[in-house]
Amino acid sequence: PQRSTQSRSSAASDVYKRQEYMGRQMKRLNSLTISLSSVKTSASVSKVIHLMDGISCIPALSQLDLSFIGLKNLSEKIVPSLERLMKAWPSITNLGLKFAETRMKDDDVLAAITNGLLGIKQLSHFLFSAIDELISDQAATKMLRAAAWSSSLQHLTAEFEKCSLIGDATVQAIGDILTFCPSITVVNITIAGTKLLTDNGVRALASGVSSRPNLTHMSINHSASLISDEGALRIMESLFVQQKLIQIFIKLQKCPITDLTAKRFIEYLESQPEIKDFSLDLYRNKVTEELKERLREMKKTRNFTRFLA
Repeated sequence: PQRSTQSRSSAASDVYKRQEYMGRQMKRLNSLTISLSSVKTSASVSKVIHLMDGISCIPALSQLDLSFIGLKNLSEKIVPSLERLMKAWPSITNLGLKFAETRMKDDDVLAAITNGLLGIKQLSHFLFSAIDELISDQAATKMLRAAAWSSSLQHLTAEFEKCSLIGDATVQAIGDILTFCPSITVVNITIAGTKLLTDNGVRALASGVSSRPNLTHMSINHSASLISDEGALRIMESLFVQQKLIQIFIKLQKCPITDLTAKRFIEYLESQPEIKDFSLDLYRNKVTEELKERLREMKKTRNFTRFLA
């Protein structure tokens, strides 16, 4: 038993030394992107944890992008390392986190991210992407509010695809971020594959868009039938305060959009000659051929760098 204890202690010491060595070797590294996918064995997940702890030792990191794709049972193993990782750099400015098919449990991963975000003072760019995860609406809301804690946020990307528990509270939080973060200029939102989003959340989002007239890039991607024509119209109306947009992407697939809503978007687009990058996706909606022709005519007269409709 004594030799066994000494062996474990020696192994732990070796791991810590490797992590310190990694930090020293990369002491000038300020940007790091790592994508990990389809790690299925417990041994491989252990290596992932050692890697994360090693990253925590890099002293000057200001930009970090981590992707976890298909790492089954990741949550209960990775949380302690993720908490250490999130707390390692209170001065980090750019953070991107992507999770796909990791089968998170009990929102423990999001809780670790939330606690870490509350300690970051100057976060300017935050990306969170989740695909096919059982993330609760409440946990996602807390995390997004924590991202805006320092009020220095400039770019926000929030993607929830096939996350069936996401609903109005998450979208309300995004609307609040737009309202209370004066420096935000770029917002990208994806809410797809959920049956819980209603017009209540859409109204909150539209209110946030209306309150932040200095946006330059905006993307709203929703694929379901739960946004009514009235809700979509509120989003279109909220655009009219935006005078600095140069890129806009609106995707409202399989929503009951009518000519009135589509017409308001076209009117906004016509009033903003600075918009060069444009995409409007109203797949399987009740928009007439007359409005489609109006878009095609605009394409002929405007110098768009991208025009998709």
